[in-house]
Amino acid sequence: MSLRQVSPLMVELTAEGGLKYVGFRETPLIKAVHASGSQFSSPIRLRTSESAAELYSLKHATRAFKWLDIEAPADVPGPHRGAAFEDIMGRVESRYSSVASPLTDQYRAALTTSVPPGQVIALFETIASASAQPERGPAVITGLERAIGRHALVIDVAKVDLFYAMLITAVWCRQVRRFPLILSGDRVLPLELSMPEYGGSVATFDDLVGETHRVISTPTEEIEKAYRVWQISRRPGDPKPRATTPKYITVGTATAFLRVFARARTDRELSQAAVQRPAPVMFDLESAAVGLRQGAASTDSPLVVASAASSLMRAVERLQDDHVLSNAVPSAGAILETVLAILVQVRGATYSDGDIVELGMELNTLQWQIDTVRDRIGDTTLGELTGLFSSAQMLTSRFRSWREFEASARGTTGADPEAYELAVALLESARTNPTLLSSEADHRIDRVLGRAADARDGGQQEGVVRSGENLAAITVEHVGRLAAQQTGGDGPPGSVSAAMVTFVDANAASMQRLAVRRNRPWLRWVQSLGR
Repeated sequence: MSLRQVSPLMVELTAEGGLKYVGFRETPLIKAVHASGSQFSSPIRLRTSESAAELYSLKHATRAFKWLDIEAPADVPGPHRGAAFEDIMGRVESRYSSVASPLTDQYRAALTTSVPPGQVIALFETIASASAQPERGPAVITGLERAIGRHALVIDVAKVDLFYAMLITAVWCRQVRRFPLILSGDRVLPLELSMPEYGGSVATFDDLVGETHRVISTPTEEIEKAYRVWQISRRPGDPKPRATTPKYITVGTATAFLRVFARARTDRELSQAAVQRPAPVMFDLESAAVGLRQGAASTDSPLVVASAASSLMRAVERLQDDHVLSNAVPSAGAILETVLAILVQVRGATYSDGDIVELGMELNTLQWQIDTVRDRIGDTTLGELTGLFSSAQMLTSRFRSWREFEASARGTTGADPEAYELAVALLESARTNPTLLSSEADHRIDRVLGRAADARDGGQQEGVVRSGENLAAITVEHVGRLAAQQTGGDGPPGSVSAAMVTFVDANAASMQRLAVRRNRPWLRWVQSLGR
């Protein structure tokens, strides 16, 4: 039979998405062991340079067996079994190595010519009886029988003392066994013994792609592309590297590739999980703290946006001097002050998506309060307010962040109460950590929490929940990278990392509950941190 077989691969992942197992699903060796029905009448020889992959797959497929790997006499369990054999054989070899004797001749002949298994046992017993402690010979045989009766054995014939490997095999062959004996390696034992032989297995590349797709659900073309890129990366010194895919692949190569591929996929999902959604507070890692994310994308040019902001600023300034409005809506002054500060940033092109979302939320809150006291406000003030709200809507609608946020909050009477409470708890917990937040982030959170506590519209509460989710996302992302040892020297300093670890430790339960309530993707990353 051919010693080179094509076998299907099996890939398993850990709960966190990392690589757990790569091996052969079924090989001729595995089939033979399964077909035996716990009736093994001869040892099995495994001749391959990749015996480790074959044995790993066999052990995975026969986990009901208790496997024992033997590379030295000391590997056999039992009191002094290994020492007894070495002492017996050491005395014989040292005593007879330089002088001729019938016992020496028999010993040397056994190592160089094929002998029956029973003759090996008899020779060992003769050698033992000539030693200083002849009773140790039967103890060695008894110990081997006990190990054979309880374990499936693997003998690395290239590492084990040749005569010891012959003795184990000879004892094993005395009767039909419940568990197999695998002789691994190219070295041949000089025994008159017939046994089946198996070589190494390979898998087709198509099988690797198909199994990876089954386990990871990545499109097959993406897996093939990733393999070609990985293949080139392994040959950095090649001036003309070729990105090809092989017809066959070994377990070792498959494992090396999948370890990189699974890690890359894990890191990509972690980044996706940490994507923040539009909210009044969106975070970024600064040099010394968790700060506010900067930048926003508009459908219009900066000049058009600045012009619209300037127009709104004039309307806000007029309303700030309107005593009718301040009397009817006591909170109008604080809202207009916040709106004006944000518009100054918009006009100066120093605003962010969070600023735009907060601007829209502030004006929506003001509009909701105006609607409840319309009969107490004169036509002039109502006209000014109508113009302000209309112009503000035109400005905020230029930004995708506001359109997305408004669509999610429209028509709601409030966020899920439990999600809201969890988000508030997260944001307040962050404020109590003196080294976690920048002063700007701390002030923004304080303002958003205060406004949501006073308002009853769904938009303010949704803004709080999303802000809490964003904080959880960025801290979980960074702590996850720390756990995976992915943080490089150009990341945040240790004090910031320590603050985030402390924050995640203290709030992991709340983060998990919030992620479950809102079906957020960073749930699995909180769980994967083991916290």
